[in-house]
Amino acid sequence: MAILESAIDALSYRQLNPTITACAIAGNGNGVLIRYALDMALQLGVPVFSSFDSDKGGNDGVNTVIQHRPPQSFKDWNEYLLTLSEEEKSLTA
Repeated sequence: MAILESAIDALSYRQLNPTITACAIAGNGNGVLIRYALDMALQLGVPVFSSFDSDKGGNDGVNTVIQHRPPQSFKDWNEYLLTLSEEEKSLTA
């Protein structure tokens, strides 16, 4: 699955790479759609490619995908999850 910034980029990428699923995040800088795309790729069991633009925004997007780590005070995502209340966990689902 290729994650791209815009719908037109996703359509263009798909035209050039018809066997790869293309997912547009609509320039969503807060990472919500990136996380959704990564979750979808995980469920489908497919590799993920960050195919962002070759500019500052694209570089920032790549860093969001690469740097999507738990908060620094936690070793891993499980350790972080265990600190959340039930209400906080339900908000992340």
